[in-house]
Amino acid sequence: MRARILFRGLTLFSFDKTTANARPGENLGTMTAWLVSDPKHIGMPLHTHKPFMGFIGRDLGKKEGRVETKRWIPKEMKIDLTGHNVPDGVFVQGSFLDYVPRIGALKYATQRSREELVQSLAKSDHVMTRVIIPRGKVSAKDFISWDWYGNTPARICYMDTNFHGFGTNEVVVDIGDDSDFHADDEKKCLVISGRGPNRVQLSVEPNTSAGYEFSASLWPRSKTATDDDIDPNCVEVRITNLPARRRRPVFWGMHFQSLFDAAGYTRPTAYTNINQYNSFVSAALEYDSNEWLSDSKSMGVGHPFPFLIDPRRHRLAGLANGHEAPLATVPPQPRARRANDGTLRGGTGETTQGMGHDPLNTEMCPHLSI
Repeated sequence: MRARILFRGLTLFSFDKTTANARPGENLGTMTAWLVSDPKHIGMPLHTHKPFMGFIGRDLGKKEGRVETKRWIPKEMKIDLTGHNVPDGVFVQGSFLDYVPRIGALKYATQRSREELVQSLAKSDHVMTRVIIPRGKVSAKDFISWDWYGNTPARICYMDTNFHGFGTNEVVVDIGDDSDFHADDEKKCLVISGRGPNRVQLSVEPNTSAGYEFSASLWPRSKTATDDDIDPNCVEVRITNLPARRRRPVFWGMHFQSLFDAAGYTRPTAYTNINQYNSFVSAALEYDSNEWLSDSKSMGVGHPFPFLIDPRRHRLAGLANGHEAPLATVPPQPRARRANDGTLRGGTGETTQGMGHDPLNTEMCPHLSI
């Protein structure tokens, strides 16, 4: 069987090894996803990130499917595939390295080691929960986009840095193979386990969160290509850490600063590149002064945060009538399976372009890595 774990929302990824100078296909060891929310904002819907999970599968030994949508993620949770000949460690794909910025690259003036960052995260009150994944292949999925002429991938930059380009707002981990495609195997299943309520859950549901824990051993809901919701022989787990939807979308992601706070960086009181900041503020006030003033008052400033460069400069070319009829070419391989191939495939690591869209009107929450 296969498992696909998708992450959306405010998350910082760490591995046993640093992503600095990592190469596509390299094994970086166990992956930890740190889901972050500023504790001062718990109870403020537009600023509180709620760590939820959902999945599509089937309980081990059962015939009927099981679908969860919004289940609280425990304070600490582990997701692992058992019974398969899958090596230990998470192999990082090129798309992850290209489209998930490294925290040390954005904070290049204040270098801290991976060990220091992980120690800060382990003690931080900004970390609501963490998800541990011992094995698989991690890659980027959908791109940050802006809904102005269709949802087109938008170029972003990070305040007070020279970094700009396209970024992902969804990360996926793929695990497993099709060695059990024709019959269920009790030794092969996806195990999800965790205990203890996270801090947001304690605040939102104090009467029901005491002693909270979650445990499930899952098979794919369907072995055949007859399921409308998911690939055959696959369990899908979706991890989200998003705030409530806004009155209207904004082109900045102030909450991103909380990732630096969680990692132990001291927040500066002002930005060095004042021209860049003033230019951004002018555009934000013109776009929606109420949203910007509310965000800046609640979040403060200091750390890098993402904002979109004018997306109208990146309108995708439309269909055009050419001089000659185009000839068919070999299509790109899909991310998961190749034809008649039972082995797992991740991203190629060589592609520099991608398509995707995010139609949800939510805070822009791209990811970070260590």
